[in-house]
Amino acid sequence: EFRQRFLLLLTDVEVALFGQAYSFKNDHQTIRVSPDGLYSLIETDLYLQTDLDILRATVFSAFEKMQHHLRQTTIDVNKSMQVKANLRESLLQRAWQLMLFISVVTAILFLLVSARILKVIRTQIQAIQNANQKLSSQTNDLLESEESLREKQSQLEYLSSSLLTAQEDERQRVAYGLHDEMGQSMTALKLQVRSLVRSLGEPIPALVEKKCQGLFQSIKEIIESVRQLSKDLSPAILVDLGVEEALINLLTTFDELHQAEVTYDLHAIYLLTNLNTQRNVYRIIQELLTNISKHARAEKIRLEVNKGEGQLTISMTDDGCGFEVAQVRESKKAEKGMGLSIIKERVRIMGGELDITSSVGHGVQVVFTVPIA
Repeated sequence: EFRQRFLLLLTDVEVALFGQAYSFKNDHQTIRVSPDGLYSLIETDLYLQTDLDILRATVFSAFEKMQHHLRQTTIDVNKSMQVKANLRESLLQRAWQLMLFISVVTAILFLLVSARILKVIRTQIQAIQNANQKLSSQTNDLLESEESLREKQSQLEYLSSSLLTAQEDERQRVAYGLHDEMGQSMTALKLQVRSLVRSLGEPIPALVEKKCQGLFQSIKEIIESVRQLSKDLSPAILVDLGVEEALINLLTTFDELHQAEVTYDLHAIYLLTNLNTQRNVYRIIQELLTNISKHARAEKIRLEVNKGEGQLTISMTDDGCGFEVAQVRESKKAEKGMGLSIIKERVRIMGGELDITSSVGHGVQVVFTVPIA
């Protein structure tokens, strides 16, 4: 409070002396003015005029300096802009020259590479055209060869079929010859021996009787062999009673001769109505039985005929010693014999497929198909 009063008193003294004073109240500054100061208004005006002149001179001087600096700055800026413009123009000119050079070099390289590529392409096109011409010529030759091969294959198939047909006809002729001529001759020989025995009268010497009985037995065995050979060459039962009875007779005879257990299921074989197809099926089974008797040493044999869609599937299985199928196929024809080749050819003639499955010690399974109407 004392401080506040002292400050007010000091302010009043300043106002009385100088006509104005600064006072502080609550940290705020205020100016107090009074016309009753000790200095006159003229002096105040003088001071103000002097300050105004000084201020004007200072302002003019500052304005001159500012104007000078502004002109100098303008000159410097213009120079700098001119330098930068010249530099930019120089850089642009160099860039344009570089781009022009790159464009020219690129164009030249492109033309060179294009010419090289076109040359290579022309060479390759020419090579392709030559290869096409050569290939076309080879294709024509191949087509001609294929056509010729197809004709020869057709001729071969026809000859093969004709050969088998001729073979069957020849077998039939030989069988009839054996049955008619050989059989009749042996029967006549038998009658002649019997007539000779009767002409000897009674009593017949024991030695002569024994020799005649041996002769009768030999003639009987020869007649039976001729009958069996005639049956094997051309079984009359095949024509007379059909393929089923012929196969049953074939299997039964094999069973009796080789003491093997032969089973069969032929209920669908009656669907084979074509005589040539029946002959081929009979010959295939006959050939398989022959192979079994020669090589397999089998104890059990199974023949089965099943009807499928548009075909018969005929399967023959044995428990013999077996063989390696691949090894037999790769062996020479002279080594593997004609049996499998003839079987394969007969199946092909009938339009079927053949499959042989076997391994050493595990028997053989032969399956072939026969198309039916």
